[in-house]
Amino acid sequence: MAVRGTAIAGDRDVARIAAAATRALGAAGFAAAYAKGASMSRDDALAALAGSLPGGS
Repeated sequence: MAVRGTAIAGDRDVARIAAAATRALGAAGFAAAYAKGASMSRDDALAALAGSLPGGS
């Protein structure tokens, strides 16, 4: 969900999305999700995204 490995500093859109995700997941949940996303390869992230879309595999 998140913004895989994206630096938050300086990007208002990323900061807004991160703040909303932190409110929704709580600080610990957001940190865990962020760490999981940051550790994914590009291909793994795209596969996870494709699997979450309607009609995805």
